[in-house]
Order: sequence, then C-alpha cells, then structure tokens
Amino acid sequence: MLAISIASCLFIMLSSLKGMPISGTHTMVGALLGGGVAALGFGAISLTKMNKIVASWFLSPVLSSTLCFVFIAISSVATLNGAKLPIEKRLKNLTLIAGFVFASITFMLMVLVKIPTTDVFGLCYIGVTFIAGILGCRLFLATSCLPENSETNKYLYSLQFWSVDKFKDPQVATIITVDGMRQSIT
Repeated sequence: MLAISIASCLFIMLSSLKGMPISGTHTMVGALLGGGVAALGFGAISLTKMNKIVASWFLSPVLSSTLCFVFIAISSVATLNGAKLPIEKRLKNLTLIAGFVFASITFMLMVLVKIPTTDVFGLCYIGVTFIAGILGCRLFLATSCLPENSETNKYLYSLQFWSVDKFKDPQVATIITVDGMRQSIT
C-alpha cells in the first residue's frame, strides 16, 4: 500500500509540474492495478470490476454534462425570461428553485452522514430546508432590490419580502441581468 501511495503521489506531482490535466482517482486506480499485478499477477485482477470502473470514466462526464444542460435549460427558461414569463412568475420560479437546491443539498448531506431520509425526522429536515431556501431567496431579493438611499426602509421592505408587488415599485423596478446591465422589469 505504501508503494501505491508513493507512486500515485509522485505521478500527480510530476504531472502537475508539467501542467498535465490528470485525475487523482484515475491515478489511484492505475496504481492499485499496477500494485496488484506486481504482487499477485494478472490472474488476481477482476476484469468485470475493471470494466465497470473504466466504463464509469467515460459515462460520468457524458451523464453529468447532460444533467447540467437540462438543469440550466430549465432554470434559464423559468427565471431569465426565456419563455417570456411575467416577472411575478419568474420570481416565484426562482424561489422554488432555491428551495429545491437547499433540499437537494440537505438530502445529499444526510446520505453522506448516513441519516435516514425516509423516516419522519429525515423528511422534516428536507422540508424545513426547502422552506428555508424559499424564505432565504425572498429575503435576499427583498433586500438586494432596495434603492441605494433607503437604509431606513430596509427593515420595512424585508418584512414584505413575499410580496411581488414590491418589485413593481418604480424606485426598485430594476433587476441585474446576466450581462451586468440594469434593465427595467415593469
């Protein structure tokens, strides 16, 4: 095991010095394979497991890029006016996406820490973080869309953070677009 660790560490360091983009996981699998062959011979290598590992190296980038494309397409259409939705609908979609993201991260952390996700306690955790994501998004929108000179009105506006009508107020009726330009939303 020491030889495998030293070999993979040296390869990663040399590759980094040369500027080669490599994967630490691939390096470790290759070092384990080489160590197994050196110690036990080719007969000790499970070809079915190696085939699964190598297949995952090719499938994971394709699947992750496909999922990323789908999520970005959905969120873009739902929030960046790709479907010509009114601002009220886009802001509600944005808050639902934020709640979904919070709940998804909580679910992944619960699986990682091995907290049951199907019992009442786990479902409550996920539900509470979904609501926290929605409320946090609305609070952020309410406080970030305030006019620059309204420090005294900041707390009043943040109490009304669920109302979409606040965003139609002529003083705060601007939103930052993707390219950084401010545009009117009314």
